[in-house]
Amino acid sequence: MKKLLVSTLFLNTALFANSTSEKIDQVFDYFRFLGSELKIDESLHQKLFAPDFQMIINGKIVVNGRDHLTPHFELLLSQVSRVDLDLHEKIISEDKAIMRYDLMKPGKSTSKVIAIFKFRDGLVYEMNEVVHSVDPSKEIDFTSR
Repeated sequence: MKKLLVSTLFLNTALFANSTSEKIDQVFDYFRFLGSELKIDESLHQKLFAPDFQMIINGKIVVNGRDHLTPHFELLLSQVSRVDLDLHEKIISEDKAIMRYDLMKPGKSTSKVIAIFKFRDGLVYEMNEVVHSVDPSKEIDFTSR
């Protein structure tokens, strides 16, 4: 009986982790699309982010609600010619994903990022980033809005 219980627990955990892993891959793919094509797809906002989504950068809420994602991305895209993302590490745990990646913005500072994504009902409801700009004199300031 113990063997069956452990196997069932492992299987359920693995299935749940895979769904979170697939979702974070979809989110990251959208961010890559956004950075390379410089196009915002609001239909994907509905599929990937919860209505009460919050984006926190260095301790400050910069997006409060899914409806505010478009203005945030418009601000970013107005200041760059493209954004490349280089994923270094991804850790999945139940309803959270932790990612370490670089944001390369030609003409702007490269940023080193560690982000925690929290999921509810298959949607990201919080993205909490710690961002370090390699050249602070060329960084994009999202926190002054």
